[in-house]
Amino acid sequence: MINWIREMLHLGNHEHSDDERIISPLLTAKMLALDFELTSLNTERAHITSVGWVAGTGGRIEPRTSFYTTVKTDQSLEQSPVIHGLTDAVLESGSKVSDVTKRLFPLLGVHILLCHHASLEVGLLNRLTRRFQLCETTLVVVDTMQLARYLLKKQGSTHPQTMLTLDKCRKRYKLPDTPLHDALCDAQACYELWLAQLSELGVPVDAPVTALSHTGALTVKKIGKKRV
Repeated sequence: MINWIREMLHLGNHEHSDDERIISPLLTAKMLALDFELTSLNTERAHITSVGWVAGTGGRIEPRTSFYTTVKTDQSLEQSPVIHGLTDAVLESGSKVSDVTKRLFPLLGVHILLCHHASLEVGLLNRLTRRFQLCETTLVVVDTMQLARYLLKKQGSTHPQTMLTLDKCRKRYKLPDTPLHDALCDAQACYELWLAQLSELGVPVDAPVTALSHTGALTVKKIGKKRV
């Protein structure tokens, strides 16, 4: 039965996984909402200006796990001071990207990631593994933007990408406004959106993570260097 579920799972880049997280119950799975603020949307050249995350267990956020830091960079900030309010002076006191990576990566192999427009976070994580030559790890990711697209389509409604922003998705559930373009606030907002979406999906109490497979919002992807 488990093998059949894995065969049916929508996997990023058609990768297969024996990771037990994909068959854990949705309502008790260990989740980690993650957000990067970047200098651009091109993950191959963008630089991280801040990062925030918060963990939880299925349907419950655990605020004590919250983490936020700005990140030092000597590269051009492009539109970051305008969009994020993060200037060179602010970033000067930030963490080194290597230190952030060292703190974040142990969490990736034991949590299911929650991201809004997950391709950005996954692209950055993949790039960080190459930069620091990190060992292979498996990402299990739920994209709340893709889940929003699925739920709207299920209602017979389609919306352009501009209507699928985190802020606009939250408004559909009448969730309170939160500060925009703040990594920790966005991570927390993403987790709250996930809880609203989970409620709308109406999944059974014991439904596994694979219950999301038909939505296109679930991705499993290996990143990093394979151990020899």
